[in-house]
Amino acid sequence: MDNFGNVILVKNDSAKAETTWQTVGSDLMNNNSGKVVIKKNLEVTNSLLTTNLTIKEGKFKFDNLSSNSLPSASNGKVLTLDTDGNIILANDGIGNTDPEQWKKTGNRVELQQSGQVVIGDGITEFPAAYNLFVSKGILAEHVRVAVPNSEKWADYVFEPDYRLMPLQEVEKFIITYGHLPKIYSATDAAEQGMDVLEMNVKLLEKVEELTLYAIDANKRIELLEQRLEKLEK
Repeated sequence: MDNFGNVILVKNDSAKAETTWQTVGSDLMNNNSGKVVIKKNLEVTNSLLTTNLTIKEGKFKFDNLSSNSLPSASNGKVLTLDTDGNIILANDGIGNTDPEQWKKTGNRVELQQSGQVVIGDGITEFPAAYNLFVSKGILAEHVRVAVPNSEKWADYVFEPDYRLMPLQEVEKFIITYGHLPKIYSATDAAEQGMDVLEMNVKLLEKVEELTLYAIDANKRIELLEQRLEKLEK
């Protein structure tokens, strides 16, 4: 109404109620130190930026993550997820939480991939044909080496067609090469190392050959004793 009581149409310029909320572009901001209470749900489709986030009650849950999701490797303590998607603090076990590499089954730790395992410091080179290298050695109460099949064992020495090298040839070989036939030389052993199974078979081969030499020598001794006895008579 104007000053004379007439009803007229005018633009409404009345002051709006003051609020601590303001829109800046597509953002909604609140500059005071009060609390924001959301009765039901808060959905963030992109990212949530905050200095501190405290959840006093309830759970912080990821709908698309679970304990089966692939985590990143870390050391010590890690934040992980249980089967319901809840965030929990846990030990990372062996320092690598990647299930594609290490797996703990009971009291056994297994390497799932075909990678190489190095134990010890100062190792700069690793032979490609081996999966485990220990720099200072291994101490064990019992060690069993698998033998692929019976043909790999040295009993072939006792086969009828096995050629036992005459002792004269063995002597010549030792004078020429400085080691026994079919046995590593000191240089080869130092440069290439020694296969435990192969070396045990070779040593057994030499023991069996020595047994055959001893049997043959014993037969010769018995024959000589018989001849000597005849001569003495």
